[in-house]
This record gives sequence, structure tokens and C-alpha cells, in this order.
Amino acid sequence: MKKQYQIATIFVIVFFSVVLFSTSGCKKEKENWQWCNDCTSENIIGNYTGTATHYKYQNDTLEYVETKDQEAYLKISQEGNQLKVKVGIVNLFGVNISGLYNNTYYLTFSGSRTDFSATIYKNEGKIKLVGSAKKLHSSGYTEELLDFEVFKTD
Repeated sequence: MKKQYQIATIFVIVFFSVVLFSTSGCKKEKENWQWCNDCTSENIIGNYTGTATHYKYQNDTLEYVETKDQEAYLKISQEGNQLKVKVGIVNLFGVNISGLYNNTYYLTFSGSRTDFSATIYKNEGKIKLVGSAKKLHSSGYTEELLDFEVFKTD
């Protein structure tokens, strides 16, 4: 019994040593994205690209069809005192919406049967947005949803 305990102990030590050494050599440098509490509209206006997952409600099956890892676009421009957002995936999904921006770390706009929300992050002068855009049915349920992560390109 004592020999089995020793073998088990050695096995556990070897196992954790292998796991520790194999993962420590593969560490990526973690990016330090933080909420952009001090972003102005000038900081966030521009073009963005990244990836998104699209969900579309299917009436016949009462389920959502998921399309993952699609190339997403987002453009923020100024129109008067409002920001205008265009977001989507070419030939699959698109939303145009506008609203007031209060110089906070997030954007939230509601339109006629559309919703948009995104958190604004910064890291060493770079800007990214993580959020979602929705198309709503007239009865209020979500017909289509886009979850995205995009990075400012200009």
C-alpha cells in the first residue's frame, strides 16, 4: 500500500511539473485593455474592423442559427451633436443607428427596432469596441444579433 502511495505521489508531481513547464513557455504577453473613461467623440470616430458572431432567429425551427468568426466592420461618424454608427458583416447583417455620446466608456443607442451597445477600451493609444447590435421584431423579440469585437483602424 505504501509503494502505491509513493507511485501515485510521484505521478502527481511529474504530471503537474509537465503541465507547469509546458504552459509557462507558451505565455503570450497579455494586453492591458482598460475602459476608456476619458475618451471623447474625437477619440472614437473612425473605421473599425474585427470579428463577430451573427445569430438569426428561424421562425420555422424556433431556434437561432449561429455564424461564427465573421469579418465585421464598424464606422462611427459625427452628425451634428450625435454620433452615427454603421456596423455589420458584408452581405449578412447591417445596422445604422445614431445617438448622443456622453464621453463615457460605453455607447448605447436605441432606434426603431434596432439596439446598439458597446464598451470602449483603450491600450497604448489603440481603441477597441466590444458589444452587440440587434434587429428587433415588431413584437419585441430579437430577430438578429451581432456580437462583435472590433479595433480602430484610423
